[in-house]
Amino acid sequence: MLTPFCYQETPHLRKAQGLIYSLLEHETILSAVDRIQNGRFSIRIKTYNIAMAGLPDWIPGLIEWMEQPEYAQLVGEAFSFITGADFIEDNLARSPKDISRAVIKQLKQNRKQDPWTQAYEEDLPWPDHDAAAAWWEVNCMRFESGSRYLAGRTLTEENLLRVKEEGTQPQRHQADLWYKKGFVHEYGMSSINNKPKSTRKRPHEALIVSQILLEENVGWARFALPILHYPMGWGCAMRFWWKG
Repeated sequence: MLTPFCYQETPHLRKAQGLIYSLLEHETILSAVDRIQNGRFSIRIKTYNIAMAGLPDWIPGLIEWMEQPEYAQLVGEAFSFITGADFIEDNLARSPKDISRAVIKQLKQNRKQDPWTQAYEEDLPWPDHDAAAAWWEVNCMRFESGSRYLAGRTLTEENLLRVKEEGTQPQRHQADLWYKKGFVHEYGMSSINNKPKSTRKRPHEALIVSQILLEENVGWARFALPILHYPMGWGCAMRFWWKG
């Protein structure tokens, strides 16, 4: 299954988190988020995890992390990813001139020590903690606890298509992924194509796992790819993988 990749410090941890929430049922999503947030992972991983889950319940935590310069920019991206707030247009960003050279220098050193640092981080807006907190206080009533959001919209077919057209590049990418998987979340998980849950979950998950394994171990993944789509082959393949 894909789930174990979400709880282990492997090179594929972030990729697995970006995919798993298009596969899990709603209640499992809630427990998965809690498990990762309570784990000993980098705040960068936890921030990404919150963004991919799309749960507004974690927004107050993101706002707190905005006070930490090392993570502020990435946290701001996650905040926008869920809420749709634009730090530039909504005047939620600090001027880069307000960030001292000493802070920038220290950030560069710290980022080199965290393997989960993203190359684009330094190009992201600097969140204004107080402005973001004030924005959330005004807008939080638009977001329902336990529901999932992307760019400020619930995950309906219509909304995903709209985000694909109007969202930022990361938002468009995620909207496209969720739309192609055929999953729409409205108080649970349902399929755009109205396929029964029992017939749609395993093939998607098997394909994603085989893609990850292909990068981890080329020879084994090429063998696994054709059999992971069948129940018996799935079980045998995973037992072989974990023993190997």
